[in-house]
Amino acid sequence: MGEMSREKERKIVHELLTLWAGKEKEWLTYKQIVNELERRGVSERTTVRYLNTLVGERKLMKEERGYKRTFYRPDEDFLTMLYPSLDWIRCYEESLGQTVKDIVSSKFENAITSSKETGERIGKLISEEIGKISKETAMDDEMAGKAIYNVLSREKLSDAQSKTLFSLIERFLKVFYENLSPPYSCAGTIEPYVLISNLEREIVNLLRAYMDLWNFIYTAPGASFELEKYLKEKLPFIAQ
Repeated sequence: MGEMSREKERKIVHELLTLWAGKEKEWLTYKQIVNELERRGVSERTTVRYLNTLVGERKLMKEERGYKRTFYRPDEDFLTMLYPSLDWIRCYEESLGQTVKDIVSSKFENAITSSKETGERIGKLISEEIGKISKETAMDDEMAGKAIYNVLSREKLSDAQSKTLFSLIERFLKVFYENLSPPYSCAGTIEPYVLISNLEREIVNLLRAYMDLWNFIYTAPGASFELEKYLKEKLPFIAQ
């Protein structure tokens, strides 16, 4: 087998194994595996070939349940050999990268869609504000920024929106603190795969909290000013 073929084989096996990073004990259906790998550019035919190879090598376990329901998961002995390796840590990295893309893109698309009407309204107000300012002085980036500030600072949140904003801020700060507060002074006594598993979970939790807050601020004009006031009051060093 040529060097190129070996590298391709290694990459596809790696793509397969990333599906179980962080959920090694879970059974995944044939359809789940095929659909996910197709998203990554691997054909169903190729996926089937590698699934059969890994089952034959006793690296994956296979179960038939009911009518044409096939499930797979990593073999326990194979995992025991895989855990200490850098390859398994790279599987977590790959899995995390895909998760980050999914979280960010879904929240971003949701924000763009849900703020369409609000964005058009705010855009019109900003254009009117720019018109007022440009009558008094030549328009530049600073003046445009002032127009945006003037419009957004007049946008007030409802009581319900304020409660939602403060809840999201506090959740983000809580997750941020809880994820970073435990010292890793005992890291040398913990298996690397446990550390990377914990780290992946913490990053995902932090990112979800951040994106929920970001999504709200993007879709609620004026929320950024409430956030600024909140942080200056609770964390005054941020304003310094």
